[in-house]
Amino acid sequence: MPDTKDSTWQLKKYCRTCATELVTGVHIFGNEGKRLRISEKLRTTLSVLVLEEDLLPKRICTNCCLSLEEFSQYKEAVIDAQDKLRGIAKNLQILSNKEKEAILIPTASSSSSSSSSAPAACKDCGKKLSGSACKKAEAC
Repeated sequence: MPDTKDSTWQLKKYCRTCATELVTGVHIFGNEGKRLRISEKLRTTLSVLVLEEDLLPKRICTNCCLSLEEFSQYKEAVIDAQDKLRGIAKNLQILSNKEKEAILIPTASSSSSSSSSAPAACKDCGKKLSGSACKKAEAC
């Protein structure tokens, strides 16, 4: 039966994300790893859960560290873009609804000019017109 400590030590020489043998790397739970939030980014960006007590490697290579940062930033940019697009779509929908309402609900000025059966009103005094002149044209 293999020695567990020896097996664990053997695993330490590999990158947690690409499994290449490490020459140098960033310790996931070390100061630099915490500053870069590597554990959190692995979980949220790649769905890889890394626990301090698990037996798998706790370091990642420089290439994976850079890639993880790029993927994380890209994911955040995509999420922000989706929020922005939802906002634009919502605004367009509101504008579209207002345009539809303007077509369906005519204003007072458009209904009087388009309807020939309703008497027109004098633009000066508001009295109903008979023909083309105000009944009280002299008073206007």
